[in-house]
Amino acid sequence: MEGATKVATQILFQNTLAEVVRKLRSCNGGEAEVIEQCITDTKGEISSTIQSVKVNAVLKATYFSMLGYSADYGAFNIIEVMADKMFAYKRIGYMAASLTFTPKTEVLPLLTALLKRDLASANHYEVGLALYCISTVSSPDLARDLVVDVVNLLNHPRNYVRKKAVLSLYRIFFEYPESLRPTYPRLKEKLDNNSERCDNDPAVRGALVCVLCELARRNPANFLGLAVPFFSMLSTVQSNWTLIKIVKVFGYFAPLEPRLGKKLVDPIIHIIRSTGAKSVRYECLLSVANGMSRVPSLTKLVAEELRVFVEDVDQNLKYLGLDAMSRMVRDNVKLLGEYQEVVLGCLDDADTTIRQKSLEILSGLVTKKNFVSTINSMMQRCVRTPPDEEWSNRVIEMVIKVAQTDDYIFVQDFEWYIKILVDISLVCLSNYNHGAIVQNEFVSTLARVNAVRLFGVNELSQLLSNISLLKCDFSRSSQWKVLKAAAFLCGEYPYCLQDKREICRLLLSDDIALTPSEVQLACVTAVGKIAAYVHKPCQRHVVLINGEEELTLPHDPVTYEELRAAILQGSDSAIVTCASDTSQESSKMAVMSPSTACDKGANSQTGLQLFRHSVYPDVQWRANMLMYQLNVQPDIGPPLFEEELLPVAVGAQEAVEFPEGLDLDEPFCTHLPARLSPSDSEDDAGGEYDDLYVDSYSDSFAAREHRRREEMRRDEVAVFYIKKDVLPRDNLSEELQTEVSATHPARPSSAVHIPQKSQVINRELSRPKNYDPAAHGQRRDEIEVVDEATKKFRNVDVTRSLAPHERLPEPVPYGKPQPGGAAAEAAQSLCRAFD
Repeated sequence: MEGATKVATQILFQNTLAEVVRKLRSCNGGEAEVIEQCITDTKGEISSTIQSVKVNAVLKATYFSMLGYSADYGAFNIIEVMADKMFAYKRIGYMAASLTFTPKTEVLPLLTALLKRDLASANHYEVGLALYCISTVSSPDLARDLVVDVVNLLNHPRNYVRKKAVLSLYRIFFEYPESLRPTYPRLKEKLDNNSERCDNDPAVRGALVCVLCELARRNPANFLGLAVPFFSMLSTVQSNWTLIKIVKVFGYFAPLEPRLGKKLVDPIIHIIRSTGAKSVRYECLLSVANGMSRVPSLTKLVAEELRVFVEDVDQNLKYLGLDAMSRMVRDNVKLLGEYQEVVLGCLDDADTTIRQKSLEILSGLVTKKNFVSTINSMMQRCVRTPPDEEWSNRVIEMVIKVAQTDDYIFVQDFEWYIKILVDISLVCLSNYNHGAIVQNEFVSTLARVNAVRLFGVNELSQLLSNISLLKCDFSRSSQWKVLKAAAFLCGEYPYCLQDKREICRLLLSDDIALTPSEVQLACVTAVGKIAAYVHKPCQRHVVLINGEEELTLPHDPVTYEELRAAILQGSDSAIVTCASDTSQESSKMAVMSPSTACDKGANSQTGLQLFRHSVYPDVQWRANMLMYQLNVQPDIGPPLFEEELLPVAVGAQEAVEFPEGLDLDEPFCTHLPARLSPSDSEDDAGGEYDDLYVDSYSDSFAAREHRRREEMRRDEVAVFYIKKDVLPRDNLSEELQTEVSATHPARPSSAVHIPQKSQVINRELSRPKNYDPAAHGQRRDEIEVVDEATKKFRNVDVTRSLAPHERLPEPVPYGKPQPGGAAAEAAQSLCRAFD
């Protein structure tokens, strides 16, 4: 009586799944607590001896699993429900297993015997449940134990079972790739109309096409033998879905077999012109674009059809047309060039994905004739209203990528290209992503094209005072890296500068002192190069070649003392010209009265001293080195910069081998230590005016801003620094903010640049003897992304004949132990217990 009462209580007071859902919907704010309570109840109910209670608990555990909660506590009980003889309960158990089990579920080996029994059931719906479960939770052990049973079901009298058996085989192949070779002939003969085992049921043939096409997509060369049965199905299949699969796989076969493309011309044209389904028509166009883009009779028709897609008002069809067009542009530049205006119109589309895809097509349609117009079209659309920074960054990247095509083969006028790069540098973006690329382009162009150095240096020197570069957000934008290129090139080619004193003043300005350390280091180094050139020009500065000798260089009659005074600025009045050139006399300097120096320093708040007191060690060291060069040993400069930095091929540095006898401890310049000997004077050069300069500068706005940025840098790079109160960005003077907003350009110059000259680029790049151009090309192939299925099927060769040991074993009747299958024996004993 007590047991009956307990059973009745469990049945009457158990919450069904519908009641649990209603309870969750009606709760206000405490959903997590309600779920935890329901899961606790479910854990107690799922072990009930009453089957209806257990089944209801399995349903709730499955629902909670779909919400993200683990159902491992009921895994064994789910198998018990799967083994129930009542089909309604069995279906619930299989559904729960398919949704909650994974290949790592601990009780998965117990499924082997249960699935074998259900695969042999007379009820074809039970067989279907077992096949569905195999296709969702199969593991390598399950696939190995059940592959024979599933293959035998390919001859089942019910097409319902045959279809599910074919589809579940793909999961078995994925988990157990060794079964593909012995099973593949059985699948292939199902499509052979001349075979006795040919399956004429449309559903089964559609399933066969699905599985075989997925296998062929992973390794097309391995399944070329399917071309014959698939070709015969092109004109007979009625299902659009099956036809799409067949057409798609021919796109993978055609590049491997050139004759196949010609054979497919008539069937593909017939399908394109006769079908009313746009999905089938598009798949035909895409297959031609992927694998048959070199068949003239097909490409012309496909190009016309793609134009219809691109001009469609439906944005989805427009994108699909552009995507297919981008796939065939490499082999059909001339053909698709006729539709360039159509693609250009897509650059103004409101959809970002359409604009980016059309930009990709335009980059592939570039020729010598349309190169300039294409670049100008891109530049005119670089900045949009309202702003789209992702698009602008993409355009900048694409412009440079197009210019770099085949080592700048399309660029004839490099002065025009420098103007384009300058415009790109001044695009106003809060998140400028390609500063490093633009920097490299400036340096590479001037290093390889001698005839453009004069023009390029003059253009870049103007950027040293550009507010948009000096005041950009250094933490988010890389636009400031253009300043590095400008500083480096001004120092590398100082004979091209029109006013060296003004350039040195810009390189050592207060604004430069507020930039990242990389820019400061490049600017101080450039000043040292300019000073060395004025003191004593190197041989490479005097003997000009490769078209540079034809340039009219600017005449700047500045003397070394005048340049030195401009570099020292606030400190120059405190220094008296050296009486002689001897090292002893040059190390001694007379100093003016402190009051005079203070008056002079109060009016000039820039100069080399600012960088000598930088918190960046490399900047400070370089500035002190420059001070030594200016005041003590001027002859130290020219030897440091007498060798020109030649351009090298991409990847050449990686190919350099370590020379024998390399000693990294050996100094590079053995002649410099004598010149760098410390001064005999107890007073360091310029030491007496350091304190005067710091006192006059400490209260200026530039000093406060400089300290603010240094404090920010310390907070970022060192956890042991004690934070101090720093000036916020909002405290910048209104006058300076107005100046920035007024001079910050919103977009590059609206003027369209037209090439007018022709220069020759140096293509003889430095490279080691073991350099391989193919391995270190400028445009390396993109890394192939391979999924897990492709990795597994790639090494399975179905074209070889089967060896005796590769054939599938004979099916083992249910209940008979299979040798070597310990897991199967355990599962069979469990099923016998269920029975």
